[in-house]
Amino acid sequence: MSAAIAATAAAVPLTRLPLCPATFCFPPCELPVVCSTGEGGGSVAGFCPQRPARSAQPLTRHVADENLVLGRALETAFRHLTGAPPAGWSTAEPVNLPWSSRQLTDLARTRAPRPTWLVAVGHPDRPALATLHVLRTPAGVEEDITLALGYGGDETPPLDAVEELATVLVAEHGLVTLLTSLRAARRDLTVPPLLEAPPVPVAFTLGSDEADAVGRTRAGHPPLGPVPKRLGLAARPALHYSLGGGTDPGTWSVFQRLIHHLRRG
Repeated sequence: MSAAIAATAAAVPLTRLPLCPATFCFPPCELPVVCSTGEGGGSVAGFCPQRPARSAQPLTRHVADENLVLGRALETAFRHLTGAPPAGWSTAEPVNLPWSSRQLTDLARTRAPRPTWLVAVGHPDRPALATLHVLRTPAGVEEDITLALGYGGDETPPLDAVEELATVLVAEHGLVTLLTSLRAARRDLTVPPLLEAPPVPVAFTLGSDEADAVGRTRAGHPPLGPVPKRLGLAARPALHYSLGGGTDPGTWSVFQRLIHHLRRG
């Protein structure tokens, strides 16, 4: 059976986090990232700072100024998980432009304050597909990323790399939230015309600013767990919650309970 891992790192506030597996789809329709595996079984890893993900989703936030270069958080995720930057990018498929964070920044600037949606792909030896949504908000410039990576049946998704990636995104790219998930899927990241099992959360990272907004005491001590690990600066650390190995669908209940607790802060 093939499997998929997804991680999302993005500037997604807690109010926009998906709390139900039905919220996840791939290609992503909003926040999550999903990963898939090959025809003979495999797995996929995805990272996106939150729109999943399938299911790595990171969300990042930056101060809007003339020196801001977009796409660097996405490139960082690619380098950590594939060993190379994206191969190309475009505003639609098929992807026909070589990767350039400067060029995609120029495009986003010409469209501002309207949002910009982009797609990026990896190299043939490591299937990877990502979306990047650039949005101007009162808080700054947000990059909502979804990154999915495919792994074969004889490959192991790099779940141990999630914490390291989260640490870098917190220190260098203004991480707001990062959700990582694992699911069964195809290695080439194609999606068959039938219902597939949703991803299972693996880890969730709450950025420093979001942890401050929730309240350090509340965010650091969920009554029913999990107990978070502190990442980054000791004075204002981000909080990284390990949720499991991505095999138990019941983990959704753990994640939902955690997010409801944080939202009440």
